[in-house]
Amino acid sequence: MNRAAGTDTVYDFTGDKNIINPFPEVITPAEVEEFQRKTVSSRPFPWIEKIYYTEIGQEFSLQTSHEANLTSWTNYYKKSLSRIDSFIFIPRVKKDYVLEVDGEIRNLKYSYAQAAADASIPLDENTAVEGHLPFTLYINGKLVGEKLTENKKFTYNMSENQAFIHIIYHVPPECDTIIGSNAINQEGSGASPTFTAFVPLVTANFHFVEDSAYRQLSNLQPQAKLSPRSQGDSNDRFSAKPFVALALKDLKAPYVSGPAPFDCDKISKFATPFLSFAGDTVERQERFNRKLTLEQLISTPIPGYIYIDNDIDQPENNVWDENSVKNKGNFCFSFAVGKNKEKLTAKHYYLTYAAIPTELIIKADAPANYADGKFSLYALNSAGEKELIIADLSDNREVAATANLSGKELSSLLRGSEAVKGSLRQVGKRLFLQPGKYKLVANNKINGLTAAPPEQDFTVGTLTKSSAAEKLTITFTYKQNSPSQPPTPSKQQATDAPLTTAAPTQAQQIGKVAKTGETEQTPSYLSLYFLLCGSLLLLSGHFAPINKRN
Repeated sequence: MNRAAGTDTVYDFTGDKNIINPFPEVITPAEVEEFQRKTVSSRPFPWIEKIYYTEIGQEFSLQTSHEANLTSWTNYYKKSLSRIDSFIFIPRVKKDYVLEVDGEIRNLKYSYAQAAADASIPLDENTAVEGHLPFTLYINGKLVGEKLTENKKFTYNMSENQAFIHIIYHVPPECDTIIGSNAINQEGSGASPTFTAFVPLVTANFHFVEDSAYRQLSNLQPQAKLSPRSQGDSNDRFSAKPFVALALKDLKAPYVSGPAPFDCDKISKFATPFLSFAGDTVERQERFNRKLTLEQLISTPIPGYIYIDNDIDQPENNVWDENSVKNKGNFCFSFAVGKNKEKLTAKHYYLTYAAIPTELIIKADAPANYADGKFSLYALNSAGEKELIIADLSDNREVAATANLSGKELSSLLRGSEAVKGSLRQVGKRLFLQPGKYKLVANNKINGLTAAPPEQDFTVGTLTKSSAAEKLTITFTYKQNSPSQPPTPSKQQATDAPLTTAAPTQAQQIGKVAKTGETEQTPSYLSLYFLLCGSLLLLSGHFAPINKRN
């Protein structure tokens, strides 16, 4: 390998003899032979090229690396790249007019966004810089140099020799878009191998989750409106916040918009919203794999649940149309770079849903002299332990005839600022419970009546078919308290016990009301005297006769 003199070093391969294919596993001997047989001219310039790109963490191999599509100018990748390999074969052209070939192997350009001091990624084109990928170059199996940072020129004799070129481009992990080409010329006929672009594929994932779980994780009040995920980020155009998935359970499979290419200015000048919008075209919907508008997305049905809110980044004025999406922002497809310079290509947004509640009807069945009692409602945890929700509920049977809440009324109830106590929403006497296990306890005895049983456990399940709040009635039956009875003494106790005289009870003093409805009668004191004396004589064993008066 000779080096020609001059300002620019030119690598001269005109004297190479007996050149052997150095990468037969990539461009096979059969392909070389067939292409050589068909080549009869240097116009148009003939060459075969195969390009492979390898993702970070992988070694180059035909099994793990991805072959680039050279019929399309742009190639898309999902993970960060570690290297790009270009394999070029140029056949021999034995013509008198074909002499030397001049070529130049160039650095591919790339752009990337620099990480801020706090490891966040601004991803603003104002901070993005343009660089050149270092490369390792082999020509005809000979190493020209490793991790070269400047373009390299070469020459060889096309009429005598074939040429085999292998270029390895080393890709930094924070790199986003790669674009460039090489140049080979012969007497006005030329080629531009490696004329391609590599752009990351990104997605926007929309999760359907429990509203209460989202609020608990985010420390939000039940009636607070959700903020866009990127709100509060110092970079309000390309925030890294949405790339952090939240630890929430999906109610159903997320809707994935994309994959779509990141809209880097080096490739395209238009914004790429991750949702469709008014005025969007079918061609763009299919190209970027975005099918749903925001209105369609938030209308996604989930049996037993109703949509509440979302944290999706929006265009200016929250309007999705042709004009509002012209400016780039967090509502566009984008990517971020993690703290370890790994590429983050999936955004995560959340639509919150609340389980359709069940309306609780408390019914107290009691006699007419029943006075209004109170009931305590408890939530039961998995261990059966109870936690008080509310302690002053009343019979509310009058709301049983009201229509079941559905649609906008139900959504308004779950979004609104009505009385919220744990899993209970209360509107007047109407009580709405989220799914869970509960205990309802009757608090007091009323007018000699007792609830039987005094407490009841019940479960509110998730509705799987209904789209309206159904009703559940819990009934307490009140019964007359049983009067307490004195214990009956045994015969021995009656014989041995000292003589005592029990004070007459109120019932004995009052007597009994005759079934015929006649008025009460009170015994005379004289009759009581004779009755007492007779009892004393009987107990003492003396039976003196009592003379009758004439």
